[in-house]
Amino acid sequence: MAVLLISHNLGIIARMCRRVYVMYAGTVVEEATTERLFDEPAHPYTKGLLSSLPALHDKGEVLKGIGGQAPDLFHLPQGCRFFSRCRDGMRICERLEPPTFDLEKGQRVACWLYSPERSASSCI
Repeated sequence: MAVLLISHNLGIIARMCRRVYVMYAGTVVEEATTERLFDEPAHPYTKGLLSSLPALHDKGEVLKGIGGQAPDLFHLPQGCRFFSRCRDGMRICERLEPPTFDLEKGQRVACWLYSPERSASSCI
């Protein structure tokens, strides 16, 4: 038996799921075991989500957000859908949608930062 849980509540995801798929603008950008995703997020969107969580011990702390706006789902941009909000964006991200790259321990990420051919010349 399997249960599919769709939620924005990362606390519930952490407690209830064995494997997590992170989606941005209708596309899976990262998948991993729950432990791996929370310990070593790979995609810039996943990192942004996790860094925006409030700390239980820091009451009154200003919450961090992900800058920019989500894309219009009826007029999606060319290339990576997260590009306009990404701190690590490269020129290739604006032009080409990234494929999914396999990382260690069953983690997969759709981000040009993890391209095996990544070099200064391939990312411009």
